[in-house]
Amino acid sequence: MPHDHVPSTLYLPPGFYQWSLRFTGLALPTGAAVTGCGVRTATPTPTSMAETMFGSVVSNFLPLMSNLVTLSEVYIRLGSSDGTGASHTRFSASTGASTAGACSPGVAVLARLSSGLGGRRGRGRLYLPGLTEGQVDHAGILLPGFVSAWSSALADWRTNHIAAGIPIAIGHRYADAFIGPQLPPTEITAASADSRVASQRKRQRR
Repeated sequence: MPHDHVPSTLYLPPGFYQWSLRFTGLALPTGAAVTGCGVRTATPTPTSMAETMFGSVVSNFLPLMSNLVTLSEVYIRLGSSDGTGASHTRFSASTGASTAGACSPGVAVLARLSSGLGGRRGRGRLYLPGLTEGQVDHAGILLPGFVSAWSSALADWRTNHIAAGIPIAIGHRYADAFIGPQLPPTEITAASADSRVASQRKRQRR
């Protein structure tokens, strides 16, 4: 998903924000983008929000990622009534810490997000790149120790953003007859890693 615009199907009003991480490096020849949204319970600037996101990714995710993966950009854009919210891009050259062999670029951690809403609108997912071969078995299962490690990293990532007044949220499409009434993004109550890895092929930049 491109990081320089909010998808037309995502409702992002004032008081909310879009975030995007761009990863590059030898293990990701075409790059990979991870995009989501959040709630502003305080009033930090897009610049300070990007610094919070950057620091949390560096401290929680990069220690588990291949050193052939680079976090190259952190992008923040504020929600608005007309799609013109203020934004900021924080550039980076921070790399993963693991020296183990990198998995295929299409292999990603499947992060499960949940909120207080029932049904499908209360669930979300993220695909995080940078896995190493020693974390996954031949059947595409994340080894138990790494399920725990990634789940802990995701939980701490969530907590970091709550403390900064910018909790992570699950976004919702614009209302229609199928999905029901319009809802703004919903703050997540939990984030954890699935035991089965996922494909990020459709989410790689081209």
